[in-house]
Amino acid sequence: YGRGEGGTRSSTGGHGTGIWSIGEAPAEDIDLLIVSWFDIRGRREAISGIIRKYEDIFTVPIDLAPVVTPVRLMFIPHRFNWRRLISNSKLLYGPPRLAHTLSRRYGDSFARDRRLAWSLLFDQGLRLIEVIAHEQGVLRRRRGGSIAAHQGKLFREIALAITLSVGRYEDSVDLQLHEFIVLMDELEDSRGNFDHLRLLKSLLPKAVSLLREPEQPALDMPENWLYHLNLWLEADHFLSENLPLCPEPLLRMRLARCRKTISAIAGNQGIIPPRQYRSVKRLTALLQWVREHVFLI
Repeated sequence: YGRGEGGTRSSTGGHGTGIWSIGEAPAEDIDLLIVSWFDIRGRREAISGIIRKYEDIFTVPIDLAPVVTPVRLMFIPHRFNWRRLISNSKLLYGPPRLAHTLSRRYGDSFARDRRLAWSLLFDQGLRLIEVIAHEQGVLRRRRGGSIAAHQGKLFREIALAITLSVGRYEDSVDLQLHEFIVLMDELEDSRGNFDHLRLLKSLLPKAVSLLREPEQPALDMPENWLYHLNLWLEADHFLSENLPLCPEPLLRMRLARCRKTISAIAGNQGIIPPRQYRSVKRLTALLQWVREHVFLI
């Protein structure tokens, strides 16, 4: 939202309230990261007070990221989403130069390290398995997050992983969209079988539009999970052709497990086979663990 690329919704009364005095507010939640020398994870009352304070200020839900120490903040793991969160952070309270220090330390890592695409693909694979499991009743459905919004984010992140893997990372969403379309045009003459990625070229502008304006009427997007599953598998194949193997052994092992599960669901026409229930539950439990911890490995 701060860069003008996040989704927006109309504010109360159409005229805006509180800090959203321009008639619109962010459509998604806000990630709040607490940095502390002390272990305050058990102080639920104090943390709840912090969350309530900022929810009243921002009038949007607050998603509390794990509490970390200043030392750990200087050693953020080799994961795309964590580095993007830290490098794009805005300081609410603390040392004024902290945000600048973090941006300088992690801000250019996307352009320098194409291997971050593996962690981005893995995150999206876990989230895809989770949303399908909720839709098909394998897991209890969680509140929040529409299917259309999930589709939009999945499409955008897959395209981002593809462009990152070939060294064409751009921070701006519009430039990411442009780079992906150009890359797909170049693939037209290749022998690789990337039909789902090529189709994504036409769906991506709709996905970006939906993320920016979730209140608009539903867009015409594929509703069959089979397309999403095959899209992820094609992206995985594309990364394998353009990147060295994932460098972290544990992440590589988990990625292989995620790939095997997605392949099994795709082979069953998008329906989770009963024999995969255990694997799906283990992977979604891993996703929940990842959400609550700074380090993936």
